[in-house]
Amino acid sequence: MTAADKDYIGMWYRARRRCGIDDAIHFAVIDPEGAGERRYSIPHRHHDGIGGLLVLLRQWGVPLPPVPHSRQSSPPPWWQWLRAPGAPPGQPLPWRRLRGPEPHGQVETTCFDPEATAAIMARAKQEHGSLNSLLLHRLHRAVGETLLETPSTGSWLYPVNMRGAVSRPRDDMNLSSGFYVPVAPEQSVAVLYAALREGLRQQQHWRFWHLAHVGRWVGERGVDWLCRRMLEGPGHLGSFSNLGVWRLDLGAAGFSDSACLAVCGPGSPNHPVANGAIIVNGRLTLSLRVDASLTAGRLATRKCLNLWRHFLLEEDA
Repeated sequence: MTAADKDYIGMWYRARRRCGIDDAIHFAVIDPEGAGERRYSIPHRHHDGIGGLLVLLRQWGVPLPPVPHSRQSSPPPWWQWLRAPGAPPGQPLPWRRLRGPEPHGQVETTCFDPEATAAIMARAKQEHGSLNSLLLHRLHRAVGETLLETPSTGSWLYPVNMRGAVSRPRDDMNLSSGFYVPVAPEQSVAVLYAALREGLRQQQHWRFWHLAHVGRWVGERGVDWLCRRMLEGPGHLGSFSNLGVWRLDLGAAGFSDSACLAVCGPGSPNHPVANGAIIVNGRLTLSLRVDASLTAGRLATRKCLNLWRHFLLEEDA
């Protein structure tokens, strides 16, 4: 096996599992007019979100559309990513002391019809941002009002798809990097959009990508040690995730035309607000999972998700 064949990103998720942290990416198809609700789990140690979706589509026999690729076709010169700013340090966050009933860490999902989805996408343009900046902006507001004692500034990991920019033997491997973006309660969508664009321009995701491959030199034991140190330190709010826009023949898998497909990342104690967005056949779905370490319970998770939805739909949000 060559270095290009080995999944060094997956090595971090194997290390997390050895620390007792689940690495499951949660998928669901919600089809009230057909097959009902079906849930699926894909291990992040083997696949990222897009990779997990590709695995499921192949299992279902759904014809694959063009797979999303990076706008970059090759890595930048080393000096560009080396001078990019590093990740902001984690910080103590004023999490509410929630004591929701067990089980904790359940995934909650909400679906939008095509009309509402189109309205949300139009609103992103009206607020001089992208869909991702609008979704993250409203998620941050919802978290501040439901899971924190007071709305606060905190950082989110913003994933970046590396397919097409790096060469790997399979398109369903862990091919995502990312960078951290601080978000403040008073920040506008336009300002957040500019911060995301600046992070990409500075090649911060390439710095993250190369640092995440440290296992090539320190091995599994070294990554285990680093992972434990990171989990013991102050955390971030979570990792934002949007798998993008897809046109899929879900009928080939036995689902109805109105079925919604949902995804949610695994999260962790120091990235406790796991979430996921995806648009399939014109329908946006949002999912939310609050790490069990916050003992939020299903009702608190649903309240946060409902407020996220409300902020996206309301004119005065």
